[in-house]
Amino acid sequence: MDDRRNAREVRAWEIARSFGEDIVPLFTVRGCADAEYIRDVARTKRLLERWSMDNVFRSLLYANPQSACDAYGIDIDPQNVRTLWHEREAQQRKQDRIDGRPVPEDSLSVRRYRSFIVEKLAFRDWMRDVQTGVTGRFGLWRLQQMHRCTLELGPAKSAGLVHATVAFELQKGCSVGCWFCGVGAEKLSAYFAYTPENQALWRDMLSVCHEVIGDSVFNGFCYWASDPLDNPDYVHFITDFRRAFGRYPQTTTAIPLRNEAKTREILEMVKACPGEIQRFSILSLKMLDEVHSRFTPEDLINVELLPLNRESGVPKANAGRARLKSPRDQAKTSDEQPQTIACVSGFLFNMVDRSVRMVTPCHASDRWPNGYRVLAEGHFGNADELRNLLVKWIARAEHVVAPDRTIALNPCLVATMVAETGYDISSIWVKRTLINFPAFATLDRLLHNGFHTAADIATLVEDETGTALEETFNVLNELLRLGALDTEPVASEPVVQYVGKIKAADSV
Repeated sequence: MDDRRNAREVRAWEIARSFGEDIVPLFTVRGCADAEYIRDVARTKRLLERWSMDNVFRSLLYANPQSACDAYGIDIDPQNVRTLWHEREAQQRKQDRIDGRPVPEDSLSVRRYRSFIVEKLAFRDWMRDVQTGVTGRFGLWRLQQMHRCTLELGPAKSAGLVHATVAFELQKGCSVGCWFCGVGAEKLSAYFAYTPENQALWRDMLSVCHEVIGDSVFNGFCYWASDPLDNPDYVHFITDFRRAFGRYPQTTTAIPLRNEAKTREILEMVKACPGEIQRFSILSLKMLDEVHSRFTPEDLINVELLPLNRESGVPKANAGRARLKSPRDQAKTSDEQPQTIACVSGFLFNMVDRSVRMVTPCHASDRWPNGYRVLAEGHFGNADELRNLLVKWIARAEHVVAPDRTIALNPCLVATMVAETGYDISSIWVKRTLINFPAFATLDRLLHNGFHTAADIATLVEDETGTALEETFNVLNELLRLGALDTEPVASEPVVQYVGKIKAADSV
């Protein structure tokens, strides 16, 4: 863990220095920035929060920048960070750079803020890509899901998915009831109390997850189709999480003001751990006004405000409850665009009903309305039962192609082509090329048939081209690793995915 932390800090300094010798890390390494530096970044952040969520403010800002900021109590010179909010000027600067024209140097405030954002994104990528403890069958399976999501959802969407290995729900359902809930949360019905018995089970569970999965469980979190602050004992659970894994799980909540004291307690707790980001889901302009009035910009320096209010204009993923019906004037993404807010490739727990599911993100569909596949599910009463389930499922996780497996291409692929350079496979988002195999033409024909087993394909390729069976299996395994083979579960075991009040019975 120390080696990873050191590498992370080195990267943070590299990012800072890329913006100038007067820029320092702010997110990953604490204590480098003084009060003036923090104040500058925090107020720039507040301006952009208001700009991203308030269309009236945006209009005022373009018309009279300083008057707009003064009217909303944002203590900043907006002209000093103009290239961050004035879209046309930002686009012109970008084009000038592309065309090789001279571009004025960004202001100190802009460079500080850009460095802060890049540092956060680098931390997100580090959380997603960390390999320690994600080895063996499970690690290969998780890597396969990451590549598959790039093919199916596109690089931009896929880059935002951390593919956490675990997520724990500490209650059943959610009290908020957002119409756009992308994972179809039920109405809050019960929570997992921090009793002595439950405390023991919780700590044992964390230990089992660490033992079976490895250090990567530190990128987990304690919510899903739920709001973490609905559990009055949430602070106790995340304290145990930190004792086990060295960091607090990220908190994303839509009710930060319901119990402001608890919210402030959490924000104060996480200050002890660098690289901790929290998130408030902003559901209305009124909520934004209240959050901004109760918390200073410095209070929220490491809190992302998610623009989910109508005025932001940000479309909601057409997944979960949003697939049923959306209010008038509320934008959703189209069915053709990537549809998921799921970000776990691993195990999803609900502590109330002692359930666990093996899940991975996917495009929301009639079969998977909540934007994630359920590959296995079960219940446990104690740590030993949980360990047995996880070990069994990981042993079954497909990391190499089985000889008797029927092979078909991932339906997301729109084209395959045998070229001089190799074998090109393309989705609407990306293209991948395989090389160094003498029988791509034959393999391509057999893959498009979609009804041969791996053993059949290898045998036919050998009969037609003389290529060794082992070589064909190596290519099939590489296609599997890239997510280019169809791995959607067959319809065998019933699974239920809830979408709001509608219960959709599907199969896996």
